[in-house]
Amino acid sequence: MPKCTNQQLMGAGWGLAQGYQSLSKMSGHPEDGERGLTIFRNEPIDLVVLDYKMPRMLGDEVAREMRRVRRSVPLLLVTAFHDLPTTCTSVFDGVILKGDSPEVLLARIKELLEDDI
Repeated sequence: MPKCTNQQLMGAGWGLAQGYQSLSKMSGHPEDGERGLTIFRNEPIDLVVLDYKMPRMLGDEVAREMRRVRRSVPLLLVTAFHDLPTTCTSVFDGVILKGDSPEVLLARIKELLEDDI
């Protein structure tokens, strides 16, 4: 696997090589939570990877709305914040840190998708 960050990994399309398709890449990168929610409401989604700090809405706010719309879709938080309170992270099915390796990200995605079967 190439040495890169999770963000570079997803942006480079490495997930596609693993059999994953990034809807954000197909629809234009959702720069904020509101745009991400629009995509979530209108497209079939198997799993969502969210950042915590985004323009207009925080990741936990977006996740709570996604849970209201479709409870069964796994939600994964990728964040640089090491000390988010449980009130912010409990809505997610998993949390990984931005400094974690791409292997950690892909393993967690695989695990969440397998749990959802």
